Amino acid sequence: MKKLIVFAFVIISCQFSYGQHEPIYTQYSMNQAMFNPAYASVNNVMNFSFMSRKQWVGLEGAPFTNTLLASSSMFNGKGGAGIIMHSNAYGVSTNLDLFAQAAYSLKLGLKAQLSIGIQGGYMINENDFSKIEEAATDPLFGDVVENSSLTNVGMGIFFSTDNFYLGLSIPKYIEYTSSETASELFTFKRHYYGSIGAVLPMGLLKLKTTGLIVYSEFDTSYELAASLLMAETIWAGLFTRNLNAFGAMGMFEITDRLKMGLTIELPSTELVTNQYGSYEVFVSWEIAAFRNQVFKRRYF
Repeated sequence: MKKLIVFAFVIISCQFSYGQHEPIYTQYSMNQAMFNPAYASVNNVMNFSFMSRKQWVGLEGAPFTNTLLASSSMFNGKGGAGIIMHSNAYGVSTNLDLFAQAAYSLKLGLKAQLSIGIQGGYMINENDFSKIEEAATDPLFGDVVENSSLTNVGMGIFFSTDNFYLGLSIPKYIEYTSSETASELFTFKRHYYGSIGAVLPMGLLKLKTTGLIVYSEFDTSYELAASLLMAETIWAGLFTRNLNAFGAMGMFEITDRLKMGLTIELPSTELVTNQYGSYEVFVSWEIAAFRNQVFKRRYF
């Protein structure tokens, strides 16, 4: 019976994989390079970040997403470069993205800057139908293993001050259809990202509000979040995604260089009775590897 459920999940994925293929995270505000290459030059440090998300725990074949990022400022903070590796597994499908990023920042006064970035790389996809026993006798699937390696490019801009940011990006500009990739599971539609956030002092506390919207030809999703910074060390907040998923998130700044975060999320739909929630962890480590790199207090 469980195998049949997975099989049904795969069929659904055939129609909606363009939405799940892109990474879904809540702890994105501290490293937005995952969807905006312009972020690579925003902070004048070297950064290593890891994010992992297990979605719908208890539901077989549910998405499991991991992202590893490394970036460094260059040229006295005027530029930046980075690499990103993103993997996403769900049902019989596994997606791996490998991208290199480059960005340039233009100073707009003492505290504001406008960053422009580009990226390019590969989207590597695999569908292994042999994982489904019930599909072995189906002439459409059988024991077929499909593979595809596709190139793509992206771009983005990011305006920021010490307490505000606004970003726009298209991380993967090239669209692919089933006729070009030989499988509807590899159909990819362009996604447009918009992010905004602000930090407001509130006495001994600070309030950070963030918003993220992702638009494609077939789907639009958004996320709204608010969190409090206590003692300049602990972040605690709440968020909603599309008003049909709600959760709590927290982040602990162990040192000025090391941050760790955790998110717990539950859907408000009937799916809540079939799984145990979604969980996300985030780790970020910064170093001043070059002479002109400096640490400064940052909120995104």
